[in-house]
Amino acid sequence: MFLEPGRGPAGIVTGHPAEPDLVACAVDGDGPGLRRILIDSGTAPDARAEPDARIARAIAALHRPGGPDLPTGDLAAAAGLSPGHFARLFTRQTGAGLRAYRRWARMQIVAGVVRDGGDLTRAAADAGFATPSHLGLAFRRMFGLPPGRLLRSGLDIRVVPGQVAATTTSAPAATVSTRP
Repeated sequence: MFLEPGRGPAGIVTGHPAEPDLVACAVDGDGPGLRRILIDSGTAPDARAEPDARIARAIAALHRPGGPDLPTGDLAAAAGLSPGHFARLFTRQTGAGLRAYRRWARMQIVAGVVRDGGDLTRAAADAGFATPSHLGLAFRRMFGLPPGRLLRSGLDIRVVPGQVAATTTSAPAATVSTRP
């Protein structure tokens, strides 16, 4: 089982034909290995295409402080593309629309803040949510339960620098696992 933005109920997807290998790569922080498995299985976003450096730079920008709030026009201009072409290329390269990816980037920021000992109020502010309630609503929509309930479950949050599932960019990936 793995978490993927915008797929299935609460963003949880199971039953990938290479699931054990995908999980092993995710645990090891092996982004290139993840991409290779997804390409070989034909399930990677735009599996035939090499990662576009312009999109990789946009993804990295989205994961910097304030990044999820960058206007699409600014990201497109930095990539030298029109906003419409940028949005299409972004979706083709990442497998997620820009709005969904922004939500995922925000949740990765939340994961990092909580992992570092911050509370949900601090995490909401750092991730650019207007209020902690806004974070709670977005979290519930994405994962199917409130963030406080997940935190009380005794989980271990790891944000692996330099890895994003199915891409080869420098953005972090959030991995959530239960403590033994």
